[in-house]
Amino acid sequence: MKRFLQKYRIGIDLWGLALFGILMLPNIVYWSVPKFTGLGGNKPIDIAAIVFQAVGVACLLFLVKREGKKFSFSSPLVTFAGIFLMLYYIAWIFWFCAYRNLAVLLFLTACPCVSLILYEIFRENWFALVPTGVFAVLHILSVVLVYL
Repeated sequence: MKRFLQKYRIGIDLWGLALFGILMLPNIVYWSVPKFTGLGGNKPIDIAAIVFQAVGVACLLFLVKREGKKFSFSSPLVTFAGIFLMLYYIAWIFWFCAYRNLAVLLFLTACPCVSLILYEIFRENWFALVPTGVFAVLHILSVVLVYL
């Protein structure tokens, strides 16, 4: 385990920070505009999801593999992460235009998670992958339970 931990260093993954900022931007707009109402969820699941999201983001931003892959837009994983990021923004456009159904909600919850997971696999950040995966499951479960 010690050898595994030595492959990582404490630092800031600037591309990870950029991806997280891009993913959070529509959320900030959503919560700052009083016209839009919040989607209440299952509180215990939401709290657990927030905890796993915080741990995952901390690992994503502050644990960097010493000899990890250099960032490249030509990587298939980065390309698919970008596609899911675009699908996420398209889902937000539908949401802001009042097309609110289960499909839009699932795109709003699943696409950013898949985007982060693909990026973490690309960067070989296995510490961030586990809490992000748990967050994804809890986030999607919370939305499905609220919608049903």
